[in-house]
Amino acid sequence: GLWADPWVALARARHGAWASQRSALKELAQRCFRGAEDLCAVWADLATSNSELKVEFGSLFTKELTTPQNVGGFLVQALSKIDVDLSGSPDERYNVIRSRIENISCFLGTMGNDQLDMLLLAQGPAGKSALEIATECEDITICCAFVQVLSSEVLSFGPDAAQALESLARQCTASASPTQRMAASLSRLLGVEARRLCCWRAPGGGLNLRLFPSLGQPDAGSAWGALGDGAAVEAWPRGARCAAEWFRLRPIVEAGTDFVRALLAYPGSKAQAEAAAHAAAEASNVLALAQQQQCESLDKVAAAAAEKEAAENKALEARSAWRRASDFADEEGRSADEDGDVRYEKALQARQEAKRIWEKAKQKAEAAETRFSRATSFADAAQEALAQAHQDRERADKRADEAASYAEWVAGRYEAVLH
Repeated sequence: GLWADPWVALARARHGAWASQRSALKELAQRCFRGAEDLCAVWADLATSNSELKVEFGSLFTKELTTPQNVGGFLVQALSKIDVDLSGSPDERYNVIRSRIENISCFLGTMGNDQLDMLLLAQGPAGKSALEIATECEDITICCAFVQVLSSEVLSFGPDAAQALESLARQCTASASPTQRMAASLSRLLGVEARRLCCWRAPGGGLNLRLFPSLGQPDAGSAWGALGDGAAVEAWPRGARCAAEWFRLRPIVEAGTDFVRALLAYPGSKAQAEAAAHAAAEASNVLALAQQQQCESLDKVAAAAAEKEAAENKALEARSAWRRASDFADEEGRSADEDGDVRYEKALQARQEAKRIWEKAKQKAEAAETRFSRATSFADAAQEALAQAHQDRERADKRADEAASYAEWVAGRYEAVLH
């Protein structure tokens, strides 16, 4: 029907967002009209904030930066005036710095590629581009954000593909804007948090998505493979002057990219070090248990050996007693006196009892031999387990040391760049 038309849907979404943010939009618009410096100050405030205005109107504010000439220097100046609180713990500083780089990159990223080149790489009246001016700031996040957005890649979606993305986002609330619903669908398909995606509406009801591979997002080719034929990769043919400036500042670009890599590696390296240390502690526990089991198995072998020796001695004694009883019975059987038959009968009974005792002693000795063999096998297995536990702990300790060293190295690079 009529309401499904992309242009009508976009107009309804914009009107609803405008109605809810009317006062804030008017105030910002009045500040923007005062001049290029005020425009950049408004943009910097909005870019580094968590304002809901950015969702539907961020791209419109960013496009205003293309109107004045040579606005790049003012933009750097405005961003450098935004206070950055780095007084917290390393983890807190990481969150602050990453959010700042992502916020600036995503807000700038709603520009077209040609407009970004002109804003950040075209040289101003002082003969310097915004990117070069950013390298002179103490706040490294500005330069890093510029590098990320200039190294980014764009996917574009037509109206039908954009509408299909919006319809996929069933988990969104009714109050979510179409852009938010599309971002939610892209988040699920690409495995990137929706708040880290740079999405903006295109003329005609389509959608653009700017990806930042250096910030851990997939490149456009990989994303296109995951999203299917509804998306198209936009080319970025850089003009001669902008390309020359980009090449001239290549060392700075690589330094900014290297810092972002160190930034992204910081939490992962710390988590890996903690996991490796935990694994090493577990390996130590396993080794201690193996040592205890090996000691217990040796004690059992010693006890079984003593029991075996005692049982064998008793069997030998019983055998000797049986032989003596047998010899005595033979002697009584050869006796010719009148009481001989009675004594002979008793001697036979004694011999039979001695044999029973001997047979029972032999069985106990055989059982003791079996227990000894079993205890010996357990001791051998415990010894092998102990040797394996020693090897596992050595490997775990080595991995823990390597992970700790890597985490310390990453943290050192991270902290060194900050200071």
